[in-house]
Amino acid sequence: MLACLRAQPDATLAEIGQALVAAGGPSLQRTAVWQAVERLGWGRKKKRPRR
Repeated sequence: MLACLRAQPDATLAEIGQALVAAGGPSLQRTAVWQAVERLGWGRKKKRPRR
């Protein structure tokens, strides 16, 4: 999964899950992908402040 994140740091959770399956990994639900991404220390992008 870390290789998938490094290859596409802007990828959505769905795209990360698809890349993981394409690389021969397990098929995971979006929540499981998010939990794994979070455990690896990869955060999400900050939202721009509203005016």
